[in-house]
Amino acid sequence: MTADTAIQTGWYHFDSGAHTVAHNLLVGALRAAHASGDSRLRAGALSFIAIHGYSAGDPRDAVTAARTARQVIADQDAPALHAMLLTRQARGHARLREDRQARTALEEAQALCARGRGEDDPHWLYWINPGEIMGQTGSCLLDLGRPDQAAQAFADARNAFSPDEIRTRAQFLSRAATAQMRAGDVDAGSATGHEVLALVSGVRSARLDDNLDTMLAEARRYSSAAPAQELLERGQAVMEERVA
Repeated sequence: MTADTAIQTGWYHFDSGAHTVAHNLLVGALRAAHASGDSRLRAGALSFIAIHGYSAGDPRDAVTAARTARQVIADQDAPALHAMLLTRQARGHARLREDRQARTALEEAQALCARGRGEDDPHWLYWINPGEIMGQTGSCLLDLGRPDQAAQAFADARNAFSPDEIRTRAQFLSRAATAQMRAGDVDAGSATGHEVLALVSGVRSARLDDNLDTMLAEARRYSSAAPAQELLERGQAVMEERVA
């Protein structure tokens, strides 16, 4: 219970932008999980430490944490958990611009996800599906400087998310819009950007705000184009409301 509570509390702090507090809580969660003897819970704590690494710390920490987590559950029949950890590892590799290693991890994640859930996959890992893997693939490709391929990956992922998963959809669509504009498709990127802005009302997340800032910064590169200008005007109003 201590480990799970620390993980959840650490995640909420991380999502609100309190990265140092979040990291300390996640390290505490890892210690508690280790003391409990629950290898899957330990792997879960390491997966959140990996997110912190590629998002706000050292991407190499993400790679190390994900690899360690997979070693911890090596004796478990948990293909979904392994797939999730491989996406974390891939994100770390992508931030380090390690193209081959990122692609290898993603390919293995896709193969494991296709196997379905295993006997030892934890109940809390309900959200791993082909759409999640493809969305993480898009994020990796964006970090690797391949926006055209990233845009296609996000397009393949977008219909896999439930309409109820508003925050997740907004996260991925904001990255999709960034990828589209970075690939030179201003019209498509602006249209996707408007979809994002329509979703985010009432959704509070520092990570989402970072993605929105990146998306709007990309739109500013094309501010002379009418679609981008319209997106920027609406985006400014939305961001002002979010910080009010």
